[in-house]
Amino acid sequence: MKPKEIILNILKGNTGSSKIRGVLNPVSSTTVEQMELTNSYFPLAHYSAKEMFELSRASYEILGYDAIMPVFSVVIEAASLGCKIDWGNRLKMPQVIGKLWKNYGDISIDNDFIFSKYAKAVLNCISMLKNSYPDVAIIGKVFGPWTLGYEFFGVEDFLIKTIKEPAETKDILKKLSEVTLRFGRAQIEAGADIIMLDNMNIADMQ
Repeated sequence: MKPKEIILNILKGNTGSSKIRGVLNPVSSTTVEQMELTNSYFPLAHYSAKEMFELSRASYEILGYDAIMPVFSVVIEAASLGCKIDWGNRLKMPQVIGKLWKNYGDISIDNDFIFSKYAKAVLNCISMLKNSYPDVAIIGKVFGPWTLGYEFFGVEDFLIKTIKEPAETKDILKKLSEVTLRFGRAQIEAGADIIMLDNMNIADMQ
């Protein structure tokens, strides 16, 4: 049975009497050693489709997983919608600098954000992986509205808002879910077999 078949059957609950078990990592498994082996490094691998492709395929070629997930950072949506980003280096992950919005009324979502340099890198990489590894499960990744709230409004301000302005927070989450859904659908269209929805809580960031 091919790796993708194994993974999709397990996720669908169609395991039957098969004792074959799939192995995957739906979050980033990258190490400096993998960067050296693939000659592809952060930060380029966060926003260059070619570098992202080379580094992400280590999941299958080096680690032997049955799936490949190419999105290494949490800032692609934020960067695509205009947040200022510190892209870090091979030892430091990217992070949002400052805040893009303060209140619900400030939210402006350009539906063309999926055509930005950063979103396109992910979509193009997924297509490249799909074409190069048709028998391996390709995993896309999007971030939920709670995580996006941290990115766009700042962690402290967003958490304070959940207490002082719960109704506005609810409206923000509903509005930001448009970003999650649109980017997820675009990744499926690009060739992703599975979409990983990551919606971090504050404990994940400590």
